[in-house]
Amino acid sequence: MAICMCTRAASIGRNGLPGVLDQPRIQGDNAMKRKTGRAGFTLIEMIVVIAIIAVLIALAAPLVTRYVATAKQARADAAAKSLCTAADAWLAEKMLGEHPSAENGVNIDDDGDGEFVKKLAGEAGPLDGYLTGGLPDFYTVFVENWGAAGAECTMPDGTVGRYGN
Repeated sequence: MAICMCTRAASIGRNGLPGVLDQPRIQGDNAMKRKTGRAGFTLIEMIVVIAIIAVLIALAAPLVTRYVATAKQARADAAAKSLCTAADAWLAEKMLGEHPSAENGVNIDDDGDGEFVKKLAGEAGPLDGYLTGGLPDFYTVFVENWGAAGAECTMPDGTVGRYGN
């Protein structure tokens, strides 16, 4: 008669039962192939990242739009100021007698009051020879006492610039 004595004591696992029950349950071939590490992002993590990006865009979009509008307005106002400078140059030449006295788009009386007007885009205006860069489509320069008092112009993008009175 052989008596077998086991020297190995059963370990106590969860719930006070022998540790054998703590082993993972095998549910077919896939249970053995399961990885313990994470291979990518979860759907929740992706949604959170997309939501953060959307909030940042929502905060930045008005700032960028305001910056672009301010830049367009500054360009139009600078063009109006250039028109005043060009009108002053034209008037200086007229006073020296080097410029033709009557020109299309010029309406200045003997007192030096009036205006320069360009009404059609693409049409040559009286001040185009004095201007460089992007010319306004439409402009009016107001003249008082043989000097440019102010100007108003419309740029090709529709922005209206004003300078002076």
